[in-house]
Amino acid sequence: MIVVSRKDLLIEAKNVADLLAKRVDDRVLSKAAQLKPSIISIAQRIYDLTTYLSAIFNSLAEKLGGEERPVTSIGPHLYLVLTDDKVVLIRSRPYSIVVSYDKGRDEITVKTRNGYAVFSPGRVVLQKLNMKIEFDPTDVIEISNKYPEIKYLLRFIGKTIEFTLVPLLEKRIGLSI
Repeated sequence: MIVVSRKDLLIEAKNVADLLAKRVDDRVLSKAAQLKPSIISIAQRIYDLTTYLSAIFNSLAEKLGGEERPVTSIGPHLYLVLTDDKVVLIRSRPYSIVVSYDKGRDEITVKTRNGYAVFSPGRVVLQKLNMKIEFDPTDVIEISNKYPEIKYLLRFIGKTIEFTLVPLLEKRIGLSI
């Protein structure tokens, strides 16, 4: 069994986010002139969210990657848990947000009290309450067929990442995007 350092695991999580962003850029955003604006807006939003996740994991690797403790407190109600094959960032109050990376599955999960999102290079899963959708973020036809659902669910998870998690980490660890 190969032992991976905690910093390497955080960098690996960053690379998964970067790979998804690159695939969306290469396969959808690069063809923006031929596509509908609605498809471009969905692809751009996925690109932006994965860029935020990449920056989060990169900043955590730079600031806390050398920590040897499995649980690191980043401040009040904010913790980073690092194991041999999983990274979990937990914000416990006023409501919980959990961002995790699972090495075995190569996916980044963002969970809140009302839903979750799973980002991996080949698929995105979005769920809020009882509405769930899974799609390939590089498949233009699939995005256009599921556009209303994707837009609604991306708005929910986007607000969680962009307006809650990113400002919190900017303040606590000096995250810069």
